[in-house]
Amino acid sequence: MKIVEDTDYRKLSTFWKENGLEIEVLEEKPEEVIKAWSITSEDGRLIAAAAVERRDNAFVIADLAVDPEFRGQNHAKALMKLAEQEILSAGGRDAWLVGKVPGFYTKLGWEIRGREEAPDISKCLTCEDFQVSCHPQIMYKVIDEA
Repeated sequence: MKIVEDTDYRKLSTFWKENGLEIEVLEEKPEEVIKAWSITSEDGRLIAAAAVERRDNAFVIADLAVDPEFRGQNHAKALMKLAEQEILSAGGRDAWLVGKVPGFYTKLGWEIRGREEAPDISKCLTCEDFQVSCHPQIMYKVIDEA
């Protein structure tokens, strides 16, 4: 497993979309993206990726996905650790995310929060799949140095 900072946003956004995230495939990195990483398999196949963004003055761990064939191998956990470290490096002390698999995030210390508590970090409420086939949770964490 090799984790690298990745700037090929077309490749990343295509991967995220193919792995179930409601995202547009874009040629260029959006302004709000601070940093993104990818993990490739031994044969060079993209198997996981994540990004940290700044939205509505808040740090957001965005667009985390792992290829179904490679789930359960701690790739998402490794990406989350990198993302949290990046937030600390950028001067942040807390972060938000929209979790489609909230149980995974709660194991990492994230808490489910009400939408009314969160900054404007998600377009979920306007998505046609929201609470139909997709049941995400707004989540929050105070990030520490540990």
